[in-house]
Amino acid sequence: MAGEAVASTPLWAVLPFAVLLGMIATGPLFFHHWWEHHYPKVAIALGAIVAAYLMFQPGGAHHILETGVEYSSFIALIGSLFIISGGILIRIHGTPTPLRNTAILAIGGALANVLGTTGAAMLLIRPFLRFNQGRMKPYLVVFFIFIVCNLGGALTPIGDPPLFLGYLRGVPFFWMLENYSLHWLITMGLILFSFYFVDRGNKAMAGETVTRPELDMQGFSQVLFLIAILALVLVQKAEFLHHFPHEVVAVTIAVIMAVVALASLKFADKGILKDNEFSFAPLKEVAILFIGIFLTMIPALQVLREHASTLGIDKPWKFYMATGVLSSMLDNAPTYLCFLTVATGLHGLSIDEAGAVNTLLTMPLGAGDVGAISLGAVFWGAMTYIGNGPNFMVRNIAAAMGADPPDFLSYIFKYAVVYLLPVLLVVLFLL
Repeated sequence: MAGEAVASTPLWAVLPFAVLLGMIATGPLFFHHWWEHHYPKVAIALGAIVAAYLMFQPGGAHHILETGVEYSSFIALIGSLFIISGGILIRIHGTPTPLRNTAILAIGGALANVLGTTGAAMLLIRPFLRFNQGRMKPYLVVFFIFIVCNLGGALTPIGDPPLFLGYLRGVPFFWMLENYSLHWLITMGLILFSFYFVDRGNKAMAGETVTRPELDMQGFSQVLFLIAILALVLVQKAEFLHHFPHEVVAVTIAVIMAVVALASLKFADKGILKDNEFSFAPLKEVAILFIGIFLTMIPALQVLREHASTLGIDKPWKFYMATGVLSSMLDNAPTYLCFLTVATGLHGLSIDEAGAVNTLLTMPLGAGDVGAISLGAVFWGAMTYIGNGPNFMVRNIAAAMGADPPDFLSYIFKYAVVYLLPVLLVVLFLL
């Protein structure tokens, strides 16, 4: 969604996005049965309204094309990781304890930097919930989303889609690891510390004999398909592909990812798929809702770009807060790219120029802005179910397994505001 709007975008054009966000928040809570059957119509209809409006605006068709390319890359990546992980069965035997649960979440957060937040989440959510069978509480799902689906993936471009966009624009692969490991460790440590003490209050296992934990993993052949997906993520930076249009490369790789995912499904052990209760239902809901989200948020991002110079966002902490707040309401990947565009412009550069981001990183203030934008996008994506794609997936899988995840508003006000927001504000003082 890069590119500047030619004309001023009217504020009413943001209304479909606000309506969709409101429906996602209130539908499952107040009219669950109706929403369950009609959310595809709502999401697609609102997206179609925005698309029709944009078709009559200068450059509107280009914005739709760019959004379509971003959506195809987004859904191909999280969809392929979802499908492949369905063929891997992990069982954690033993008695769940607060310390063991904390260790599982910590390992999941670290794995997110290697497998991506989606890959790590899809690999671990089912075994984590099974491990806690008999003491299941909503907070287990929420903290899993906080840590594995979001916070964990802040150190590499593989970790989270916003960082991958930065990688494609010129941010070195290990730049976040080299410069923001301390921020990551402090954030992860504080959230894991909170989880440990919350989990200590879960007395459902009182009186049980604590047995030694054991790990059993099946479906090792599927790891080869995971490696293939990760290779496809990295190859997009290859020099020989620079000669081809970005849209062609992105769509081609998305198609190859889909082929790899379907091949993995064909060769997956059917018994493992059955034990994992694998179905396309969680992926279907994410895919449909995010069609509407990606389309309806085009005008919202245009308004932001058009008024960026008047917003007074000129310091790292301001970029962190602005990127973070909007990443919790919009998908964090395009929000990241939007503020990266603002940051390059602030320092007299254009994000569309080759080497602009590399030049930005050589400037002390510019590097601070990029780091703040990166942390804001990744960390604050955990504030709502729609901040990052894996959040909704985990919520749907947990619901299918009877884990009773909180509704949209309860997730925000009962958990994110109480446990996550204070930690995110601590990060503000580290910038």
